[in-house]
Amino acid sequence: MTTTGRRVAWLTIVDAGLALGDPGREHLRLSTDGVVHRRVDTTTGRLEVADRWTWDDIDDLQVTAPSSRTRRPGRWAFTAAAVLTAIGLETDVTTSDVRVRIVLSDGGEELILCHGHPGRGYPEEEQAHARQVIGRLVADESARTELDHPEGPSA
Repeated sequence: MTTTGRRVAWLTIVDAGLALGDPGREHLRLSTDGVVHRRVDTTTGRLEVADRWTWDDIDDLQVTAPSSRTRRPGRWAFTAAAVLTAIGLETDVTTSDVRVRIVLSDGGEELILCHGHPGRGYPEEEQAHARQVIGRLVADESARTELDHPEGPSA
């Protein structure tokens, strides 16, 4: 799966769809066909399909993620890690995981923890925009066709 690197909060544009969470690690892939839960196989290190749902299977997608007061929390996380490493302290870049509750049309639900992007959270305004996109995809079948070309018609 190729990404453009363009993202809003925890949504990243990928080939013919969006990734909810870090597309290189455990995430949900949203496409015109539905939602696919992808995770890394511990033996091969490759992404594999863990589960999948059609849009008809889904009544709601609820996303919970930490908020950040900074516009670019990832930059701050990388800068902090670089400074700590430069003075001899080992550290990893902090990431903010994303919790997703999938409410199914049969009354069931799935809870998934998607790996997040670097930083201690996501700007609240960006999260609000991302939630609007998710809500529109769940509620409006015609909106899902836009997932074939998530960067817009000129891409």
